[in-house]
Amino acid sequence: MHDYRSPRSFESAAIQQALFVDKLFKSFFDTVQACQKGLVAISSLSEAETITKIRNAHEEIIDVLANNFDTPSAMSRLQELVHWINSHMNYDVHDNENSINNIPTCALFLAVDFIQAWLEIFGIDMSLSGHQNQNASVDRILLENIIEKSVQFRTDIRDICRRRSPTDEENPKKSLLEQCDDYRLQMKYLGVEIKDRNQGSTWSFKK
Repeated sequence: MHDYRSPRSFESAAIQQALFVDKLFKSFFDTVQACQKGLVAISSLSEAETITKIRNAHEEIIDVLANNFDTPSAMSRLQELVHWINSHMNYDVHDNENSINNIPTCALFLAVDFIQAWLEIFGIDMSLSGHQNQNASVDRILLENIIEKSVQFRTDIRDICRRRSPTDEENPKKSLLEQCDDYRLQMKYLGVEIKDRNQGSTWSFKK
């Protein structure tokens, strides 16, 4: 964001800063989605303290906007909130059998909604993929739900295979994993890219 009284800058430094801020917010939203799926643990983050930080950021943004519509300072408050939450997260990767209790999901999604609401006011659309928003069509939402279930089914099969004891026959395990790989390939042809990670599988639409 730039001061409304100043001409817009397209210099390299300004473009790089814009890209950095864009990446900061998108990375934060991706982390929240990973928490929702139980792929990372962030139990060290205090829900009450997070909510307090959100409320303080809201008041500060109102103050700076009241001061000659200072949008750069308002954006800085949003970035500071993301930096604060990131600094209080422990990115502890979980496998699918671990508990994900004590994750402050409500506070995290409150922060996401808060940040997205202000970004939308500033003309920036960063809706979370996989969450319903006013611009998403019913077909797109339905398709995403189907894919989520399909990927979860595939992840469960992989987990079952990995939990088999060393004395079990290897052929059934190999066959199941091959079926998983074949499913991933077919989904790729349909425009859906699935990536396998140690803590589970994720998906995205191919661009």
